[in-house]
Amino acid sequence: MNGSLHCDGMPMEILREDLRQEFGHGSSPTFVYSHSTLVANTHSYTSALDTLGSRGVLSYSLKANSNPALLKVLREAGVSMATCVSGNEVLMALKVGFPAHQIILNGNGKRRWEVELAVKKGSLLNVDSLFDAHQIIQVARTHVVVEEKKKARVLLRLNPAIDAHTHPYLATALTHSKFGVEKSQVEQVLQVLYEARDSVNVEGVHIHIGSAVTRIILYTKLMTAALTTLDQIRRSGWTAASTINLGGGLDVSYIPPSNNFHTTPTADYPSSSNNLDTTSSANSSSNKTDTIQSADSPTSVLTTTHTPDFPPRNVNTSQNGRVVTSTYKAAGYNTTTPTTTTSSEHHIMYPANGVPLPPPPPSQSSSLASPGELVNSLLPLLPSDVVLILEPGRSIVATAGVHGGDMTSVTGVFYEYLTGVVMTEVVGVKSSGGKQFVVVDAAMTEVIRPALYGARHVITPVTIQARGAAEEEKNTAAGITEESAGGGVVETSAGNGVMVEEEESAGGIKQESAGGVIKSSSAAGAAEGGGVVEVDVVGPVCECSDVLCKGCVLPSLPSPGAALVVWTAGAYCSTMASHYNLRPHAPEVIVSGPGRYKVIRRPQQFEEVIGNCVWE
Repeated sequence: MNGSLHCDGMPMEILREDLRQEFGHGSSPTFVYSHSTLVANTHSYTSALDTLGSRGVLSYSLKANSNPALLKVLREAGVSMATCVSGNEVLMALKVGFPAHQIILNGNGKRRWEVELAVKKGSLLNVDSLFDAHQIIQVARTHVVVEEKKKARVLLRLNPAIDAHTHPYLATALTHSKFGVEKSQVEQVLQVLYEARDSVNVEGVHIHIGSAVTRIILYTKLMTAALTTLDQIRRSGWTAASTINLGGGLDVSYIPPSNNFHTTPTADYPSSSNNLDTTSSANSSSNKTDTIQSADSPTSVLTTTHTPDFPPRNVNTSQNGRVVTSTYKAAGYNTTTPTTTTSSEHHIMYPANGVPLPPPPPSQSSSLASPGELVNSLLPLLPSDVVLILEPGRSIVATAGVHGGDMTSVTGVFYEYLTGVVMTEVVGVKSSGGKQFVVVDAAMTEVIRPALYGARHVITPVTIQARGAAEEEKNTAAGITEESAGGGVVETSAGNGVMVEEEESAGGIKQESAGGVIKSSSAAGAAEGGGVVEVDVVGPVCECSDVLCKGCVLPSLPSPGAALVVWTAGAYCSTMASHYNLRPHAPEVIVSGPGRYKVIRRPQQFEEVIGNCVWE
């Protein structure tokens, strides 16, 4: 075995086997989240907002992922507010401990009971339209007069008519968008609200431009528009209004970072049957703890130390040299002698054939804006008496990982944290019309983004085997030859783990289309002399649009039963899951260290799927 994906130091194959023992066929597909990356992504925002002190507020958007266990992790990591788009999301935020006054109810079509809930609890509401203003006023007047409570707290949601240069379905601030109050109607809405000032208090302005935004300049335009509207609000009578909520929307890389996979072997790792508590039943959550967990346990692809609350920045081999020379070498790896740098000592892993692992490719993430860059761009525009709220979702829970260290040389150490993925099992392989299909047990019912708006999700194997063993197993199981498996046109680049072809218009706008092709290459596979194969990875549901990855390039044709992962599936996947074809919702797991994970959503049983049906 050449290597296996790890999540916070836990080999995915071991996690997979442990879940299979506990849940049987219900164990796949599974959503897997990394505790380390969730915390790190949250810290990237809180660190940026720290420059504003109490005037910088982080609110998490529940629509991205609303699992309560995940929400608790984010709260503990520093998220102070919750942005919701339904009454049930408000109830969830309350249930996990967000104070009512630190909850925002957004939405262009709030139902009366949802408005009543937010008003009674003292939460913020975004006024999205004239009719929305009237409904909030009606509820607030009843609430204030009958129950003698405080006024309804609102922000005015502005539609600034700014193009986010993203997929049309993700652009929420265009002229024809269904969201927000257009500029020409702001004065009218403010007048209506002012006439109800005995029951309503306008605290500021809200803008959300959309999702998958890559251009910082757009946020400076949003800030300018927000300041203009805030001035209108103050001139309309709410002189104390001081809040600007710029929403979220920062894009993430849908390409796994660096050499994305398969460089830490799983040899000598404690097996689940011997060292993990597997006594919990299918009807209970699991909290697995490895009894021999130590600082020596590898946490990610090339690191062997772990800081529980934040990804490591260095690797110190004073504690882990033994692991490199025993565990890794026993698995068929050679190692160099320690290379001393100004910051740390580290071992570099080599595949069994002695070819050094390539440096990571230039990452798409390098062109994406960071929270720090976002906040820094806004600082010159932000008045000293204004509170800034950011409400990310995707950029906290979606990402496939982070990396650091010397990214230019094979003598450098880089890190990867696997989070927000769907682990799925290969059902079988078939060919039709000269195209090869890898059918997996995950589907658009778990990952709808490719079908919904042509989103691209990289898919890779959980484990890459040695060339000979992989070929023998593949040929035996599938009855195919090396030549047939190696068909398809593939773009490769020495040292590049994953590449994505992007279509760009003359204006530089990234277009995500269902016909987009992901091109990836495995440097490890190339080093072993193996080819790669281009396939469509598809699910089993009865829709032609159930394609998880079109033109996906894998190191080899996987065998039935092999595990794959769909990367960057932490946002807008589990929350958009469906019961189509009566498929149950998939289990969800959060991993917090080697041998330690918790089932945060157990697999649904058939009776639970149909539980609300009336039979008589």
